[in-house]
Amino acid sequence: MASLREIHRYMNERLTVVLRDGRVGKISRVDTFFPKSETVVTVWLKDQADSGLVKVGLEDVVGTTPPRPP
Repeated sequence: MASLREIHRYMNERLTVVLRDGRVGKISRVDTFFPKSETVVTVWLKDQADSGLVKVGLEDVVGTTPPRPP
């Protein structure tokens, strides 16, 4: 699970992230709601079978994909 700070870094650097269920995409928006401190991450999925925007919780973002070799 990534921290909120890491999530914002992934979004700002346009890194590709992996979700807990194996889907891959890029973060387009992060919303934190107070006073519960609930964070919703909006991810643009890149898979052809499951493309589009999806909203997931902070705990569903596992990390980034490894960089491609040159």
